[in-house]
Amino acid sequence: MKSVKRILIFIVAFIICTNSVSATSLTIKSSASSITKGSTVTITSLISADSGIYTTSGTVKCTGAGVNSSVDLGFEDLNTANRSKSFSLTIKPTTSGTVTCSSSNVRIRELAQASEYALSNKSITITVKEPAVIPPKEYSSNNYLKSLSIEGYEIDFDKNTLEYSIEVENDVEKVNIKATTEDGNATVSGTGEKEVTEGNNKLEVKVTAENGNERTYVINVKVKELDPINVKVDDEEYTVIRKEDVLEAPKNYEKTTVNINGEEVLAYYNSKTKYTLVGLKDKDGNANYYIYDNGKYTLYKEYTFNGITLYLTEKNVDIPSFKKTSFNYAEDSLEGYKFADDNLIKKTYALDDTDLQNFYLFYAVNIETGEESLYQYDPSEGTVQKYSASMMNLLEMYKNEANRNFILFVVVSVVLVLLIVIKIVTSIIKKKKDNNGISKKRKLNVKEIDL
Repeated sequence: MKSVKRILIFIVAFIICTNSVSATSLTIKSSASSITKGSTVTITSLISADSGIYTTSGTVKCTGAGVNSSVDLGFEDLNTANRSKSFSLTIKPTTSGTVTCSSSNVRIRELAQASEYALSNKSITITVKEPAVIPPKEYSSNNYLKSLSIEGYEIDFDKNTLEYSIEVENDVEKVNIKATTEDGNATVSGTGEKEVTEGNNKLEVKVTAENGNERTYVINVKVKELDPINVKVDDEEYTVIRKEDVLEAPKNYEKTTVNINGEEVLAYYNSKTKYTLVGLKDKDGNANYYIYDNGKYTLYKEYTFNGITLYLTEKNVDIPSFKKTSFNYAEDSLEGYKFADDNLIKKTYALDDTDLQNFYLFYAVNIETGEESLYQYDPSEGTVQKYSASMMNLLEMYKNEANRNFILFVVVSVVLVLLIVIKIVTSIIKKKKDNNGISKKRKLNVKEIDL
């Protein structure tokens, strides 16, 4: 019997304690306890209850390190379906220091309690640090080679010597260049197998330092020539190229030969333009095609404008209203004509600058048709078209008419000046006559008085 009483007392005490000790609480946590200035952190406030929650209220406010933000803990659910409710606040400190997030006036009403009651306030801190200062990376300026060699040949390499020369046999078509840099962060270009042809071949090995500084080493590879044919162009010595594939074969040309210094050499002929091209190489190994005409050589260079392949010709002619000038295309400076700024014509006929001044004219031969024409080049669009003769006539008409207007203006001005002069002279003569009449009248009056 005593044992049963003890058990009953224990059960009653347990029930009483359970009802009086509540697990309801407020917790505040942050996604990070330490952050750097400018980073974001999320603050989560959690209200937990033993039974379903009717309502909550209160505030969690975060201040410090440039932060002044808060979140409202207000919540209402008449169904009491939740035993916990969370609230989040994301902050972004703008200075270093400490952010403190504290709750205030937090209250709850839950199903297991007869009335609303307050929860204990909580507080947390977040440390805000300055971002780590990363010193700027210092890039190496070392652009020296550690080694430079040509496979099968010897050169006396010194990193401070930038130019070297070797001579190879006539049947050598390629050389293999090897190089290493002093600095592992530097890069090198121009190594590996390089094709060479008869005469001098200027090969460049470029070293680029980590900071972008460049240094160029030059290797002059002279391929021995079998009885080289030398010619002069503008007092400069060139060597005739006799092998194919040294220069890319020009389009619209057929392979042929010409006799130079008593020897048949490789050439190319265009039946439309009647041009014969031969390859020449200068002392630095630069190879180009030249127009060959009875022992004379003229540099030949094609330019392609929107599908039209042209060879520019130089003509010493006058184009009405245009002046001779130069313009840039494909990194070359070309000769042409540009509209002469005639203010009188522009003012009289209101011609727009873009109509007359923003294009160039040049004479050229169409490689496909052999026709020579005057072309108009628009640098803004990179397009070329045949220049209209009617436009030239129109400009000449404008100019002639402007000249006529100017002459008419001069004539009218002269006539007006003469009329003004005549009027002035007439006025002076009339005034003199009037003065003479008055003088005579006065003399008569005097005589009458004497009488």
